[in-house]
Amino acid sequence: MTDTETTPGAQDDTQGAGAEGAAEILIGGEHATGTGAPDGAPETYADFALPDGIAIDPAVAGDLKDLARALNLPQDQAQKIADLGARQAQRWADAQAKALNDASEAWVHATKSDAELGGDKLNEALAAGSRAMDAFGTPQLKSLLNETRLGNHPELVRFIARVGKAISDDTFVSGDRSAGTRGADMASRLYPGAG
Repeated sequence: MTDTETTPGAQDDTQGAGAEGAAEILIGGEHATGTGAPDGAPETYADFALPDGIAIDPAVAGDLKDLARALNLPQDQAQKIADLGARQAQRWADAQAKALNDASEAWVHATKSDAELGGDKLNEALAAGSRAMDAFGTPQLKSLLNETRLGNHPELVRFIARVGKAISDDTFVSGDRSAGTRGADMASRLYPGAG
């Protein structure tokens, strides 16, 4: 008898397994039924591993685990969905950063070529804007304008430069010129009998 021949009445094991239900076999290190379907969702999913710099909102992680459970996905397949989401989130973040950078560069160019602000007037406009920010801007406002790069927008530069020019043009006169009390102490003028 050769290896390919079977004895009469002997049953082929692969046919018998199909008749009695799907036999459990090992495919790629995972247990699966004879149909090739994965074991399914674990009782509890482990936290998903994400690349450095990417965080997942706990509510979104919970939603992802609920979806994976509803689809009866094992941990490794649920991780693949998390990986896809992380890659997409990174693409969106990169696209937003590029859009902000492109807009900022366009604003800088527009400011430098503006008839009122640009060319040989640029240094004067920036100096006036700096005076306005020093006089009225808070550190939080300065931070906001730098982080969002709105400080490069020509209309904002124009507004801040005009404010700076307006406060530079103002003059402060103290005392009464006609009485010769120029520079006199303000308190003594407000409260003449207090001295």
